Amino acid sequence: MIESELITLLKADPIVNGLVGEMVALNHVNEGDPSPYIVCQLIYGTRSGSLNSTGRSPRKRMQVSCYADSAKSAKEIAEAAINAIENYDGFAVVFLGEQDLFDPVAKLDYTVLDYSITQHIN
Repeated sequence: MIESELITLLKADPIVNGLVGEMVALNHVNEGDPSPYIVCQLIYGTRSGSLNSTGRSPRKRMQVSCYADSAKSAKEIAEAAINAIENYDGFAVVFLGEQDLFDPVAKLDYTVLDYSITQHIN
């Protein structure tokens, strides 16, 4: 599954891990968890197939949000995540864009990365 593989990939990357440690989660972090952290969310998923098959190439649009106490730190985490994702051989990725935002409730800056990811099936 792309979601769990993406989480594992980001946690295992030495640069990402040096910036956020094990704080990489699917959908949300727990209230009170310390920053910085990364949250991955599924935006849309599909499988390419044919008339007689559901398909073996899952493709998902994933959002990777990198939260930190400053915009500069959020960008550093985002750059590390980009390098990890785009250099991973298990995915074919298309970078769809990024956006810099501020969460007024958590009082954190964050950078959102938007990807279309197709998983390589052996």
